[in-house]
Amino acid sequence: MRAVSFALVVLWTWGCAEAPRLRPPVVRQGAAATRASALIAIEPVGSIGSAGADAGQFQAPAGLVIAPGGELYVADSGNHRVQVIDTRVSAVDVLGAFGWETGEFDTPEALALSPVQRPMLYIAERGGRRVQVCDIANELYRTVVAGSGDNRLDPAGVAVGRRNELYVTDAVGHRVWRLSSDGEVEWTRGGFGRGPDRLDGPSGIALDARGGILVSDTGNGRLVRMDFAGNVGDTWTPEGLQAPGPIAWSDGRWYVCDRGARDVLVLDDAGSLLHRFGASSAGDPSGIAAGEGAVYVADRLAHDIKVFRVVEAKHGD
Repeated sequence: MRAVSFALVVLWTWGCAEAPRLRPPVVRQGAAATRASALIAIEPVGSIGSAGADAGQFQAPAGLVIAPGGELYVADSGNHRVQVIDTRVSAVDVLGAFGWETGEFDTPEALALSPVQRPMLYIAERGGRRVQVCDIANELYRTVVAGSGDNRLDPAGVAVGRRNELYVTDAVGHRVWRLSSDGEVEWTRGGFGRGPDRLDGPSGIALDARGGILVSDTGNGRLVRMDFAGNVGDTWTPEGLQAPGPIAWSDGRWYVCDRGARDVLVLDDAGSLLHRFGASSAGDPSGIAAGEGAVYVADRLAHDIKVFRVVEAKHGD
């Protein structure tokens, strides 16, 4: 890991005097209905970064995840690396570089952090057709899963469960994989098609507080719920949804990037549409992270990270 102190390129607009501190997502069990109903608006705050290859700059940024310490991890896809941004101290750590060896990356697309105490970062590579895991504390890497031939893997999304099990969307194989923490395949679901148990180019995937799974069935223009065992439940088609992509879960809400409409949907736990935002600023929403009153959206076209503030109703409103 290469730590770089620098003048972080952050554009703060709309009257904000300083950057909002990155804070970890907090999910409150059983609070979905109460918190979701309190949403008033989501307002733009500014953006982080610009196009380039220096620290704090991006080329086609994609997956985002917020660490327990508040750092924002960014899959800097076009620069074949992961950047760790901490606006509190104006510093960036750079993980990896282009290549196919362990600890190197080819087009990292999606990120996930293990919810257990030991920090483990999972990196899904579209170009490398594999998922690597990094023990952040010791900076040790290993490949969890890779595919070729009949088992070719094109990982577009990744999520980690409470038992450290791994969920991967395979865009080319039109499947969702679940693997053990050791990389053993426990089940796959899907296969190309439009039926309720079929998928077409799945991409984003995320887990809620109970371990329920939500998958972006991108080619079919819908969202698919699954349980821990991979059983397909409801399918959601919120009004206006075109091509769902990356997903985040925070505080009783789903945040879904619609790469067709070029905006972000906010849904409650039952799939009801609460809000849409970012249509005027999110050129190509290619990654998302949310928590503690803020939403971060990677914009592949603008090569930056858009920052939004969640406005909640005050108690008694």
